[in-house]
Amino acid sequence: MGLFDTIMFPKPIGCKKCGKPHKSTQTKQFENLMVTYSIGDMVPGNVMSGVIKETIFCDHGDIENKENYSFDQPIFLVIWHNILTDIVENLEEAENKLSKFSLGDLYILYRNLYLEKINYQVKYERFKALTRIFFEYLELPPEKQEKIRKGQDNTLDNIRYLHIIEHLDKKKPIEEIIKNLDGQKFTEKLIF
Repeated sequence: MGLFDTIMFPKPIGCKKCGKPHKSTQTKQFENLMVTYSIGDMVPGNVMSGVIKETIFCDHGDIENKENYSFDQPIFLVIWHNILTDIVENLEEAENKLSKFSLGDLYILYRNLYLEKINYQVKYERFKALTRIFFEYLELPPEKQEKIRKGQDNTLDNIRYLHIIEHLDKKKPIEEIIKNLDGQKFTEKLIF
């Protein structure tokens, strides 16, 4: 079998047979070092531009009485000067995207990746702060916790607990904090 690389899709691609969404596929088109590539990543090799055909593996897990696995659904990797710029399901669309890709598209691609990175960093920092606040809250005496929960102790020192109060009664408060952060987009207000 050997080593392979993984290609992450920008959005899930559904199996044509069973509809199961796939978020990635494996390839041996590059250096087979078990590296994961996403849109915007540099792929190894001499400077190349082109379209590479790959396929999706599907186990048809949602189909009753499934017959066999399938390896034959094609996808096309669009590569411009060693940069993975897109992943599409149609060869004509891939060739069209490659022929029209320009420095302006490269700027937009990296601008979007930059904003995604900033969004991730902000979410991470907020999650770290909220987790710290949550564990500080758990160390408070029960009577002080109750006052904070009921909104009876809004001193300046306890204002920071307001960010976690809505999650305290949940079965898994940390998961609720993560869900809440995932639902937010922190880069929308950035001026670029």
